[in-house]
Amino acid sequence: MQKTSKLAYVLLILLLIPHAASAQKLTLSGIYGVRAGGTGLSSTVANQILYSSATNVIAGLATANNGVLITSGAGVPSISSTIPSATQDNITRLGTLATNLVLTAGNDIRPSADSTTAINIANAAGTDFVSFDTTNLRVNMSSATPTLRLTDNDHAGANGNLQTIIESYGSDGVRVWTMGDLSTSFTDFWLQAEAGNGIRLATGGGNTRVYISSTGNVGIDTVSPTNLVSLGGNAARIFWMERHTTGNTAGNSLTIRAGGASSGATDKNAGDLLLTPGTATGTGKAKVQIQSVLAGATGTVDRVPATHFQVADGHIESLGTAPAISACGTTPTLSSPSTDMAGKVTVGTTPGTSCTLTFATAHTNAPPCQVTNETTANLIRATSTTTTVVFAGTLLGGDVLAYSCLGRA
Repeated sequence: MQKTSKLAYVLLILLLIPHAASAQKLTLSGIYGVRAGGTGLSSTVANQILYSSATNVIAGLATANNGVLITSGAGVPSISSTIPSATQDNITRLGTLATNLVLTAGNDIRPSADSTTAINIANAAGTDFVSFDTTNLRVNMSSATPTLRLTDNDHAGANGNLQTIIESYGSDGVRVWTMGDLSTSFTDFWLQAEAGNGIRLATGGGNTRVYISSTGNVGIDTVSPTNLVSLGGNAARIFWMERHTTGNTAGNSLTIRAGGASSGATDKNAGDLLLTPGTATGTGKAKVQIQSVLAGATGTVDRVPATHFQVADGHIESLGTAPAISACGTTPTLSSPSTDMAGKVTVGTTPGTSCTLTFATAHTNAPPCQVTNETTANLIRATSTTTTVVFAGTLLGGDVLAYSCLGRA
């Protein structure tokens, strides 16, 4: 007869007891092993997890607060405060979350290794639209235009929540703007630096092109503007308007105007308009020039500005093309420089009683002219039209006639 466990004997006795004795009490005692249907343990503690540590052996595993049940490479269970790295590297193992994923303070979402697409956020279709580049420490956003959009809805304005939006349109550049709460009512846009600091607008390579100082001065190609608008002094500059872009259209005027007296003020001057050159040193000097464009032949050929008037060495000087002299004796000459505004004529041999000066550019109205015979110190009568001035009087070969004509608009 094979050896039978104590528990088997008990079960056999129960089967042999008559049905009428089923109400009798049966008491078992002792420690029963796994083969006898027990645990082999004399006692357990609260929150203990029982598991099979070996064949036919039950062991108790004590738990810990906020612990995670994990297994080792050999499959041995234990309680850990961290999730194994093999589980951490793919958060999708969590499946679809029915509620928010909340991290306690001080904890991170991090990749197992840095890359340009280390962490991605996708839409419901599985298309990534936010990528965290942990190699270069960048956040990349790509989708339909705009390619990047950052919106701040936390500041309340007159129209509800005020939105500050930064949008990147790829090759079309970046737009930064503000607007009222989902409306067309735009508000002021603020680009503000910390107190005592300026604002820089830079191009590639970090070159500052426009700088606004903390005092409100604006520098163009300089970060040390000393006046309201200052240009960098390391190169010659031109301040101008671009040509009109509409076909067959004349250019627009540019007006520079000084300030006026306050409205309603009594007998107050307006502000002066100063045209001033730069500062010279030693024997150096500077001048102020005024350019204009002369009319040419009809057509589409560009007519570029040229200097016709300047203030130099404290003198007002006329520049430009020399006029023509005729009927002033044989081989009369014009001294250089001579212009439509002023010059000198040397009378040729065997002159008559007059000389004719033809202007290089016709005047709008006949200019008043004054002529002096520097040889005889006599005044010469001058009669002008829009195209000529005639010097009349007693003339001798070699006489020098000095003339000046002031145009009238």
